[in-house]
Amino acid sequence: MKNHLLEREIASDVVKRFVNLRESTSRRALLIKFINQPTVEAITNLVNGRIVRRKGNTGATVDEEYLPHAAAFELCDDPQVREQAKHAAAVVLHALQQMFIGEPKRDGYSFGDLSRHVSELYPNRTFEDETLELGLYLATDLNVLMGFGFLQPGETEIATFQIAESVTNMPSPENRWDRVMADIEQFAAPSPGLPHEPPEIAQWDKATCFSFVHPNE
Repeated sequence: MKNHLLEREIASDVVKRFVNLRESTSRRALLIKFINQPTVEAITNLVNGRIVRRKGNTGATVDEEYLPHAAAFELCDDPQVREQAKHAAAVVLHALQQMFIGEPKRDGYSFGDLSRHVSELYPNRTFEDETLELGLYLATDLNVLMGFGFLQPGETEIATFQIAESVTNMPSPENRWDRVMADIEQFAAPSPGLPHEPPEIAQWDKATCFSFVHPNE
């Protein structure tokens, strides 16, 4: 198996465990599942490429566990999961823009603040908390949050967040996902016979946020 295919399979495993169980994936489980393959190198590439991240943001250890960045969802081999992620992100991005306009500035906002704005923005639609939680989690990689804190110890949800001024320059929130994901083509297998086009907007490395600790943790 070529490395980029292995990396995509590993990213898909991390995403599916996150979506289905809201859990991280252990390094040991990946090494066993993909035994006799360059799994260590593939994991290193995924971490360095901001496709997956180490839980706890610690240094490399044999016991480390991984959680997906937004890019891992784009690489996931399940098209339904990819569309679910993109849809959840778009809903949350719309709400974050409205929050910047309508909410008084303060040190941090909660999931409840976001949920209330989604209800106001979409009065005729109902979104499950899991959808909004996923969208907010993905927003941490879409260059729209100035700061955020994970809910401990799982780090699968955002406990508190600050909205970045960049949301004021987002005329099409539903297109934000595609713009940011344009720079992860190196991890996708190129289609046979088709030239490899460079990404139109190389934004991925810029879509980073400072993470702070929730005061109640």
